[in-house]
Amino acid sequence: MHLIVTRSFPPELGGMQSLMWGLSRELSKNFMIKVFADYIDNHKDFDEKENFKTKSKLNRELVIKRNLSKEEIAKFEVRKYQFPSTFIDERYSRESLYPYLFSHSIGYVGNLSDDNLKDILSKQNLSPRETIFKYSNGFLSGKTGLENIYDKELRGSFGKKIYEVDASGRLLNERETINPIDGKDLYTSLDIESQKVAFKELNNRRGAVVAIDISDGSIVTYISSPSFSVNQISNGLSQSDFDNLIYDDNKPFFDRASQGRYSPASTIKPAIGMYGLSKGIIDWDYEIKDPGFFILPETGRVYRGWLKGGHGKVNMRKAMLVSSNTYFFSLAYQSDITELSEHLYSLGFGQKVCFDCFDEDKAFVPTPEWKYSLMNAGWVKGDTVNLGVGQGYL
Repeated sequence: MHLIVTRSFPPELGGMQSLMWGLSRELSKNFMIKVFADYIDNHKDFDEKENFKTKSKLNRELVIKRNLSKEEIAKFEVRKYQFPSTFIDERYSRESLYPYLFSHSIGYVGNLSDDNLKDILSKQNLSPRETIFKYSNGFLSGKTGLENIYDKELRGSFGKKIYEVDASGRLLNERETINPIDGKDLYTSLDIESQKVAFKELNNRRGAVVAIDISDGSIVTYISSPSFSVNQISNGLSQSDFDNLIYDDNKPFFDRASQGRYSPASTIKPAIGMYGLSKGIIDWDYEIKDPGFFILPETGRVYRGWLKGGHGKVNMRKAMLVSSNTYFFSLAYQSDITELSEHLYSLGFGQKVCFDCFDEDKAFVPTPEWKYSLMNAGWVKGDTVNLGVGQGYL
């Protein structure tokens, strides 16, 4: 009597497309010589950077040589009888056409732990021991960026082949095939050309560039610098190379676009102006003289503007146009800090505002309660004045 066994085989992972119809992901086919792990007594005979012990648990096979040429394939085929359980197989690598351009926005893929892999496969009633992986690094899962957020959609579902087997375990007749469901392609709002410009201008310096389409709030540019190659991370990186990235003083893994904390500076002035207008503190024609500085009445402390000598007479319109610090110092001085903090929060400050940004760090809006609990000190008018131009604790 023949037994029935099921072998599962994988779908193709979905890819990414950005504006300008540029593909950011593609599959790269390569041939490699493999051997079943069960026939290897000493894994130390292999290069440690290949992480064979983990891969043998997932694939039950170890890579001896990859990226074979046609000549190498031919040489092996005529001698393969000398190497039992060693074979040539076709595998795929996930490649990015722009390995440094989307490292933080789209992110990278990598292997799962054994427990996570079993959990994913068990939802399809599959076993890791009976699953074939078509990618050279085994089962791939999104680790950061959009790869992580949309991992389930990009992954797809495994297919199955059901066989008859004899008592020795040899596969006989194929009884049924259930095709895999390939992962979905993801269309992003990211614009390749603007990504290239931002990447070039940052020139590997520390910093970030984020550009938003004001008509719908979609992100068209998302760059954190310095960057790293997602192809190296996804398709095999030695421990020493990985350590170099981890301990790099410039911290290329740190996503400065969504996790860096920077004072908003003058970009907050429209929000401060909206507060003043909504509370009736000023109107569009309210005018002051800008001598290039503001003096705090309580202490005499001087808060200086960016233009020596100031901008002369300014109302709200001109203050916005020339970015008058003095005008917004004065407006913030007249503001109630509790109401101002609530106003900023209502506009999204202090909240996570990006629906699918990976591990976004929400902006911070200070309050008197926060300062007292952290510094055991009360809030002073000078703190509110600094807030008016996006500085201080903000």
